[in-house]
Amino acid sequence: MTDRDGPGVRYEKKDHVAYVTLDRPAVLNAMNLRMHEELARIWDDVESDDEMRVAVLAGAGDRAFCVGQDLRERAELDRQGVPASTIGSRGMPGWPRLTERFALSKPVVARVQGYALGGGFELALACDLVIAADTAVFALPDRA
Repeated sequence: MTDRDGPGVRYEKKDHVAYVTLDRPAVLNAMNLRMHEELARIWDDVESDDEMRVAVLAGAGDRAFCVGQDLRERAELDRQGVPASTIGSRGMPGWPRLTERFALSKPVVARVQGYALGGGFELALACDLVIAADTAVFALPDRA
């Protein structure tokens, strides 16, 4: 598989703030396996760095915060015979889900503009505070 859409996740620290940016705007910041692995490392780092007081989570570009799982990648994994899993869940590689990181001691602020769909909406909901632009759209399309 090729990463045709950007580096995955950008992570910067400045003035006691950890800036975490989902960085695949060409695919509306859909989360692939690589992003899950990167987020797992990032959340561990935020927790262990005593200089960090808060994390701000955003999506690159102006069209989406995150639209959930990268379905193109999932389709390719299906073609390869890789069984479906609960991507990134506890005990699985790349466990980034904030919804399962109950011990995270630093607050996480979601900065949402554009689409926050499916797993992207769940990611926003797992944050301590959501700041939504007037362009924000929240939905769970798989629950319809």
